[in-house]
Amino acid sequence: MGGLWKDVDASVQFPIKRPLLAHYTSLKTIDLILQSKEVWFSNPLYMNDYEELGYGIHLAANYFPYAKSIEGALSSDHHKMLEGLLRKMFGEFNNINAFDVYVFCASEHDPDNDDGLLSMWRGYGAGGKGTAVVIDTSKLRFRPGSPITLGPVSYLSSTQREAWMVNFCDRFAATLKGLPLDATDLPYVATVFFERIRQFALYTKHVGFREEREWRAVYIADRDNANWCKHFIEVRHDERGGVAPKFKFQFLTEDANGPTLGIPEVIHKIILGPGLASDLNSTAARRLLLATSPTLGAPIVASTTPYRAHS
Repeated sequence: MGGLWKDVDASVQFPIKRPLLAHYTSLKTIDLILQSKEVWFSNPLYMNDYEELGYGIHLAANYFPYAKSIEGALSSDHHKMLEGLLRKMFGEFNNINAFDVYVFCASEHDPDNDDGLLSMWRGYGAGGKGTAVVIDTSKLRFRPGSPITLGPVSYLSSTQREAWMVNFCDRFAATLKGLPLDATDLPYVATVFFERIRQFALYTKHVGFREEREWRAVYIADRDNANWCKHFIEVRHDERGGVAPKFKFQFLTEDANGPTLGIPEVIHKIILGPGLASDLNSTAARRLLLATSPTLGAPIVASTTPYRAHS
């Protein structure tokens, strides 16, 4: 059933494509990243925009029962069984499994850009008074079978996402017609369907956000059968006064493939936001970051974008 992924262009995915990725955040957060030598992935259910995860899942859950192409590809009994299995999966995901999905977001960064993107400073970079840490993904090791995926976000309108769902169900139905299925095969069939929908939901976003050029690193606990990364999951106090699950990721520990690869080694540069561009602010910020990470070899530059946020 590999044909269900044929619309995913591997040539623009990691590890074939290895861009620079800029993560925009506050100066305090960058300092904490350098101190702890880890980055925190967030659960998308705790993000401001629930569509970060929920839209694609709900679209599939609502469309599948009425997909005539799939209904026509199966016997009545098999279709009823498959629908029941998928409803259970969608329900378990909404109520249980979605809790252990974690996302780290960054923006694809042009190598000659020392200013960052104004829209990103406004939206994520503390109103221009934050920083952007630029990660060089060419330095990351690829671990086959890793439960963490890294790839670009596709930007689609609501109409385009609905059209994708119709096309996917048609392709799914065409695949089913060519298989000699019995009842024992249906749990696997449901798992394949659900996994493709989940991947679609995690790597698509409304077209209005396209200027962000977002890439996402995604960890899903139920993919981590070897328990490589489950020890990174914690529940922490959040900035809103509540608690939230976090995935505290360290890039790589020392292993048979080579020496330890940590935060300082994968940083290409750090850009100080336009609100920190004065000589006084930029000098203080540089000293702060270098005091935290004396081995940081990446340049620390200040954005020259003439933008000043109004408080």
